[in-house]
Amino acid sequence: MIPDGENEFHSLADGSIYTLDPADDSEADLYKAVGQTRTLSQLCELMITVSSNFATNLLVEKVGVENIRATVHALHADAVNVLRGVEDNKAYEKGMNTPPRLVDC
Repeated sequence: MIPDGENEFHSLADGSIYTLDPADDSEADLYKAVGQTRTLSQLCELMITVSSNFATNLLVEKVGVENIRATVHALHADAVNVLRGVEDNKAYEKGMNTPPRLVDC
């Protein structure tokens, strides 16, 4: 379920709340589904097929960065280093970014 008010995420930089703007996302329908149920599979599909920032952040919050990192390691894709959700501008400004090293995979 995407709880009411779920478009709120915690910044890696300082824990403050930030939200995503549907106008800046490639997929806007998910924002209308707040309060409705979506499976992890549905969120994964939106994240992968239409690059949904909202689906990505919901998954990062639900699954957790450490679990994502463990899965990435198990897949021997250690060049991928997930640090934070999408549009965490405070963390971005502090250089807390996922380095684009996919060439190493």
